[in-house]
Order: sequence, then structure tokens, then C-alpha cells
Amino acid sequence: MIASIPNVLTVARLLLAAPMWYFLSQQTVDGIIIGGILFCVAAATDFVDGYISRRYQLNSSFGIILDPIADKVLVLTAFWFFQSIALLSWGIVALITLREVAVTVLRLKALKNGSTLAAEKSGKLKTGVQIASIIALIGASLAIVTEQDTQLLYATLTPALLLFFWSAYLAILSGYQFCLVYWSHAVDDTRKKSDT
Repeated sequence: MIASIPNVLTVARLLLAAPMWYFLSQQTVDGIIIGGILFCVAAATDFVDGYISRRYQLNSSFGIILDPIADKVLVLTAFWFFQSIALLSWGIVALITLREVAVTVLRLKALKNGSTLAAEKSGKLKTGVQIASIIALIGASLAIVTEQDTQLLYATLTPALLLFFWSAYLAILSGYQFCLVYWSHAVDDTRKKSDT
């Protein structure tokens, strides 16, 4: 029973991305609050399934493949939504998307070759900063919809953008580090094959 919980939480995180976009796109107070709650619940499942997997040493092939994909779908869905309402730069969101797609492809290729490439520390920090930036962006969009004074808007939007740019930097850094690890494994695999 416990063994299936992390996978169920991963699937739930993946499925919550679409309704989150829907409610946020309503651009009403209720819609943004519901969308924000859905995002926070989805983000929380990442920490919970990670804890359960480590606590009980549960590592399934399904979870290894789908868990990072679910994280990326959730975060990128939120980023593209905020880009669609002109809170984020199209170019930077596209760059982050390319990074996530590239890392996912390399991770799947490594898995196919029998190697499991875990996220670097900078990659885990990146995810945490991305989640924080999205929560702040939700607060900023709520301030816009409720037509609060500009001070409240800047109080939420400024840290949101700072966190977003920090997460973009971490995305590039961790992506570069991941590529180095991938190529190192690829070279080792090639050498082993040539020795046999």
C-alpha cells in the first residue's frame, strides 16, 4: 500500500496542472485563490512523495521517470500562464522550457542505458525557488485583480520577479551541471563497452 503512495501523489501533481491554469485564468479573486491552493497542494505532493520514497526506500521505474516530469509540467504550466498575462518575459520562460526539455531527454536516455541521474543540489534549489516565485506571482496577480494600491502590487511583484530571475539562473547552472554529469556517464559507458 505504502509503495504506491508516491506514484499516486506524482500522478495527482501532474493532473492538477490543468485545473490550476483554468482557475488562475479566470482572473477573479475566487479563481486565483482556488488556483493558488491547487498549486500549493500540487507542490506539497512533491515534498511528501519524496519524503515517503526516502523514508521507506521506495524507488520504482515509474516514479523515477514521471516524478521529475510532473515537477516540470506543474512549474512550466504556471510560468507560461503568468507569461500569458504579461507578468513574465516570453524569452526567459522559453529558455527555462528548453532547459527542462533537454534535461528530461538526457535523463531518459541515461535511464535507457541503465544509469539513474539524480538532480544536483542546484537543481533541487532551483525547484524550491521556482515554487516560491510562483506563489509570489499568485499574490501579485491577486493584488492586480483586487485593484489594490501600487505599493501592495510592488510588494508582491518585486520579490516574485527577483525569485523568478534567480530560478532562471539556477535553471541554466543546474542544467549545465547535469549535462556534465550526463556526458561523464556516457564516456564511462563507452569505455566499458570498448573494454568488453
